[in-house]
Amino acid sequence: MEDSQEHKQREKPSRRDLQKERLWRRRLEEQRGSGLSVRAYCQRGGFGEALFYWWRREIAKRAGGRCGWDGLALPLPPEGSVPGALVEEVRGRAGLFSRDPVTRRKAQKQLAYRLPGRPLLMFLGLYVVRLGFLDGRPGLIYCTLRMIYEYMIDLKVKELRRREAGLPI
Repeated sequence: MEDSQEHKQREKPSRRDLQKERLWRRRLEEQRGSGLSVRAYCQRGGFGEALFYWWRREIAKRAGGRCGWDGLALPLPPEGSVPGALVEEVRGRAGLFSRDPVTRRKAQKQLAYRLPGRPLLMFLGLYVVRLGFLDGRPGLIYCTLRMIYEYMIDLKVKELRRREAGLPI
């Protein structure tokens, strides 16, 4: 008798837990729509940032699947997708132009990892834009190694996608 009651308790969250989840889902939506940073929203609400971030992670976990920082499902983009469409997707979901710097940075990273030719863009950004050429040969070596590293990341992502689709590697 006790075992079946314990099993039911573990299987189904308590009413109090569901009420808290509803409260925090509402707070997360309010913060997202308020235009305030997480810190400012938490100070205004009278609760800690750590608690806010914990609930954001917990709700994303409960949603299941691969979730982004804000609990939205983030499917892998199709191969060969157009970068312009990706800009619209990121702007709509994660706030590429958000006032919150953390939100904006995460959206920029998501966009950067989806750009075609990312390793070459990384090299040019580091070597030319960030003046890596002023370091001479060490700067060239660093930028080349960083480009190779980014290329290996791209290869690994392609490998994982092929495995997911059941195709040979």
